[in-house]
Amino acid sequence: MVLPRSDHPVVKGLGPVNLKYPSSIDLNVMTKTELKKTPLLQSSDNSRLQYIPVALNFEFLRYDLQPEKFDEGPQTTGLLLEGVFPSLYTNRLTPEKKAMMESLGQTYKPESSPTKMAVISDGDIIRNALGRGEGAYKPLGYNEFDKYLYANKDFIVNLVEYMLDENGVIEARGKEVKLRMLDTVQAQQQQVKWQLVNLGVPLVFLLLFGIGFNYLRRRKYAA
Repeated sequence: MVLPRSDHPVVKGLGPVNLKYPSSIDLNVMTKTELKKTPLLQSSDNSRLQYIPVALNFEFLRYDLQPEKFDEGPQTTGLLLEGVFPSLYTNRLTPEKKAMMESLGQTYKPESSPTKMAVISDGDIIRNALGRGEGAYKPLGYNEFDKYLYANKDFIVNLVEYMLDENGVIEARGKEVKLRMLDTVQAQQQQVKWQLVNLGVPLVFLLLFGIGFNYLRRRKYAA
């Protein structure tokens, strides 16, 4: 589960998105042309990177997670690139290929026109889950284990609309939604504190109320 961590129109007001096997995207890769890079989807602040090759098994389920190992910070899994992209065929176009293009009335462009490109590190973001029975496709974003419908479809629709026309209906449809996700690491670290607050504070108020009530009752009937 990754969360939109930006006020960009594509993800503004969007719920969590479900990914299966995401990879991190390096934002520091140098490009020949200047590109605007906007992270759209990121992991939580408590993230850990595993560099391939790595063995995957279910043995880790036997042990409690160690929060100190999840110290990599948010990792980008969805990125929007905007700008002018260089041609992949720079210095690779042979004279014969160039002559053939000219015969077809086409010219070689070393750079693209200003455009947009989205990079998502997991192709499962747009794959429907398949249930039992012929043609039993689940809605896009439905997780069969969580029994929950994530916002994959809304994300893809918003992304396509923005890349086609950034001034389209997506701004009008944007709404503000505050996600109140529980930080499990912080909850474990402050477990005793909040248990004392939840149990102790009501008891203190109840005790003060009882003392005040008895004091007023005695004063009233003592007279």
